[in-house]
Amino acid sequence: MAITLADSSDQFATRVAAVFANMLVDLVKQQAISKTIKKNLFVLLDDVTSKAEVVAAPYWAGFYHEGRGIVVPKDNQVLIWFKDPDEDPRKPSNVFRPGRKLTKSEFRFAKDAGLLVITTRAGPSVAHPFFTDAEPELFSRLDAVALGMIEAEVFRLMADEEIRGITSQFRETPARMKLKL
Repeated sequence: MAITLADSSDQFATRVAAVFANMLVDLVKQQAISKTIKKNLFVLLDDVTSKAEVVAAPYWAGFYHEGRGIVVPKDNQVLIWFKDPDEDPRKPSNVFRPGRKLTKSEFRFAKDAGLLVITTRAGPSVAHPFFTDAEPELFSRLDAVALGMIEAEVFRLMADEEIRGITSQFRETPARMKLKL
């Protein structure tokens, strides 16, 4: 999910986009979703375009978010995965892309220990739209957060320019943003 502030390329707009993106990450982490997804959410900032992108790093995150149909292996093979991803010795490569194959000794040990799921088909898997589910709460908070950041920035700029004599807080319409999904 990407958050871009319209017509902005300064540091303030980048800070606002970063705050919004981190709010989204916090909201997603509060959901009952995969702990691997929660551990591997990243915010990518582009200070040229004032864009903040929230990325779920595991290669399978898109399938988890959107759901998928039945998976059947080719050529009479079986599907194998670890019941608990933390027990997988192929880490960390399995987070970002499918990992290496297990060695025969690793496979035997994991099979004998009951750490593996071995099957001829998997799925279908229901969607877990963690970004979509977080949007309503994020949107309900954006105006107040943006207004607070605008007020703080205006007072900071006024102090930098040594402008005096304003006794009440500055009020402005909320910042507008575009979400690219």
